[in-house]
Amino acid sequence: MKPINLYLKNVLFRTSLLAIFILAFSCSQDTSSGDLDGAETLNAVEARAGKTRPIKGQLDFSFDYSNDLNIVSCGVPGVALFKTIVSGNMSHLGNLQPGSEFDEVLNEPVIGSYLIPISCQIVAPPPAVVLNAVYRSVYVAANGDELHATENVLLTFMSERAGTFVGTVTIDGGTGRFKDATGTWNTNNGIFDASVEGNTASWEIEGEISY
Repeated sequence: MKPINLYLKNVLFRTSLLAIFILAFSCSQDTSSGDLDGAETLNAVEARAGKTRPIKGQLDFSFDYSNDLNIVSCGVPGVALFKTIVSGNMSHLGNLQPGSEFDEVLNEPVIGSYLIPISCQIVAPPPAVVLNAVYRSVYVAANGDELHATENVLLTFMSERAGTFVGTVTIDGGTGRFKDATGTWNTNNGIFDASVEGNTASWEIEGEISY
């Protein structure tokens, strides 16, 4: 009888182990499925995707006087906003792909980074002109991902065509890793020379971005 009892004990022990393994595997599968479909995991993924980070940059642009597209009048003779071609460096984007050559059919650059004026309002009339301007901007990263934003800019003319500017910028998505990006930054230390001979501008940005 001892061999039979021993045999039965071994069978029962192995059956118990198998049942425990199957139960554990089933629980593990249920937990994994629940985690994948559960709100907590989705929230965790969203939290990782929306991590807030500082953003800084040093940027330059030149005015594009090549055609009459995307010019916004400011309501005063001789005062208007022109589209601009942007270059420079931004954290998270690296060296920007500089804007070049506007497409007259699509009303935007064939490639690269740019700002297009949306509206313009006179805050102070000539001779000390101050403009409140809104631009739509596209910044193209080194790898081609785009960061889109709306820029509110206050331009103060120190002479007929040169001056300073500051502003606030709201990020509203983009492409690639910036598809759902949000955030804001400040535009600081902006200077511009809008003359055809000079045609330069530079500024700094600092703020936060989530993506």
